[in-house]
Amino acid sequence: MALTVLNNIASLAAQNQLSITTSNLQKSLFQLSSGSRINSGADDAAGLAIADGLQANITALTQSARNANDGVGKLQVADGSLAQVTTLLNRAVTLATEASTGTVSDSQRTALDAEYTAIKAEIDRIGSKTNYNGGQVFTATTMNVFLSDSSAASNSTIGVTTGVLSSTGLGLGGAVAATGTLTETPGAAATPATDTFTWGALTAGAAAAGTITYVDAHNPANNDTAVIGGTTYTFKTALDGGANEVLIGGTTAQSVANLSAAVNATPGGGGQVYSAGQTANANVYTSVAGDVITITANQNGTGGNSGTFSASTTGATLSNTGNMAGGLNGGTVSIGSTTYTFVAALSHTLTANEIVDTSENGALQNLVAAVNGTGGAGYSSNTVANAQVSAAANSPTAATAVNFTALTPGTAGNFIPTAATGGTGGTAGTWAHLDFTGGTAAGAPPSIVAGDTVTVGTQTYSFVSALGTPPAGGVQVLVGSTNASSLANLANAINGGSGAGINYVYGSGATANTAATATAGQNASGLGTLTLTAITKGTSGNSIALATTGSGADTFNGATFMSGGAAGSINDLLTQSDATAALATISTAVQSVASLRGNIGATINRLQAASGVISNQVQNLTGAEDGVRAADIPSTVADLSKYTILEQTGVSALAQANQQQQLVLKLLQ
Repeated sequence: MALTVLNNIASLAAQNQLSITTSNLQKSLFQLSSGSRINSGADDAAGLAIADGLQANITALTQSARNANDGVGKLQVADGSLAQVTTLLNRAVTLATEASTGTVSDSQRTALDAEYTAIKAEIDRIGSKTNYNGGQVFTATTMNVFLSDSSAASNSTIGVTTGVLSSTGLGLGGAVAATGTLTETPGAAATPATDTFTWGALTAGAAAAGTITYVDAHNPANNDTAVIGGTTYTFKTALDGGANEVLIGGTTAQSVANLSAAVNATPGGGGQVYSAGQTANANVYTSVAGDVITITANQNGTGGNSGTFSASTTGATLSNTGNMAGGLNGGTVSIGSTTYTFVAALSHTLTANEIVDTSENGALQNLVAAVNGTGGAGYSSNTVANAQVSAAANSPTAATAVNFTALTPGTAGNFIPTAATGGTGGTAGTWAHLDFTGGTAAGAPPSIVAGDTVTVGTQTYSFVSALGTPPAGGVQVLVGSTNASSLANLANAINGGSGAGINYVYGSGATANTAATATAGQNASGLGTLTLTAITKGTSGNSIALATTGSGADTFNGATFMSGGAAGSINDLLTQSDATAALATISTAVQSVASLRGNIGATINRLQAASGVISNQVQNLTGAEDGVRAADIPSTVADLSKYTILEQTGVSALAQANQQQQLVLKLLQ
């Protein structure tokens, strides 16, 4: 090989080999520090895909095991609650067995039944209040535990339905007695007074007006004046701070516009075209058209006709100076203490109770809106709703009359006064009547009187003013001083309770009602009620008839049948036979709870087995992933040693190669 200085091939070869060695050394260091053979996709692309897939399986299976354990926890809560229910039912068996024996008195059975009722209430509480992780345990919804290894083909669920736990669901609810209620008929409701106003072409009020015309194109001169609405305005070539000064413009029209701005105190004019601090004229407002200024009273009515105006100018000819005219007092309609005035247009100064009168229909529609305070441009904005009446037009599109109704029902509305003035053609509006009429006070509920009857089932009860001797099988009930006391007497008669011979009396052979018991009371409206409950629980009570006759047909809301009775097993311990029947029902409930606990236990076993299988899968998959991903430490350590030595020899070789070309210098000496 020739000795050259252009390229050091040996050095380049040494550098290349050293780079390879360094890369392999770094790879060995990465594997040792991470423990993983695959630290990037470049290390083993296929192996990385396999390892990551296995890791996803492991992650899903690990969470599935947690799901299974959570499901076991919830079911164990349910099983524990049902174990307590079984304990309660066993106590109920004891109570029913005790109540079934003839050595126990009825009063003792009442105490036994009270404890039995408390047991049923506690079963209901357990069923509705047992929760797990914020959710109710006993529901009709199936609890599904989801299991998966992240692949769709492996998804599965293990489910169990606990059902709604309640005493009724276990058959302990018992039959329900039918009920019925006779309710006192309310008295007639109070009615409001009414009145009707029929349109009669009422005069539309208007504001007085007048004009000052500056002719011959003579611009007002300095100190010329105009007296408008009782205030004197002085034209000035330059404003000098005096009151009511108006700046003379370059043209007559501009001077007149400045005067109008001063009268109206138009915003932005103060200190520019009229005196600073100028206030609007209290009596009139103005408008301008060229050289003509129109003066209009601030309020509608004939009062504006007395307003005067004048002007003095130098060398100008004026026309129409003098008094304002054309003001009209509008026709009025008074309803109660409020008077409404019809006007062609609303006053410039806000005036309450003005009604815009553009046509018969429009005027009446605006009147309705003003009375009701519903808003709109048809009446003055400071008008408030009438405190005594409401209004409605007889037609929403072409009203010819307005119907008024007193806001407070009763006779007081009959005294609301009404009036109309200002009709044209001799007509001042037509009223159906001078004042409101038709208001009536609320009526009292009809009273129970002698001769009224109430029938419950097959037994008829007759109200009398004094107790006598009723016919065989009949029952007389004394009319009380109030409907409430009469109903109380009737309830005593139906129940056969205290009061016989004082407030009611039986005929020969008559006894307490065999179909129902009664309770007198009142509803939320204060009306008397008589609530009846079938003595025999179940659907048979639904056919018990209730009826009234005489004035009682008005006192009570008609005839009806008792309803709401529901069939079911006897579930009380109040009699020996009831307790014996209840014992069989309780025993059935015990078997139902045991069966449910068996289903829950079987599902717990399934979940625990699934959790065990999953744990085995996680173990094996973890081993498989480790075989793909984990670094072979002994081999990697050997590689590290090899590449460490090669790196050192490579550095030495590179140094030697870099020194070789220096031999050329020897030849040049």
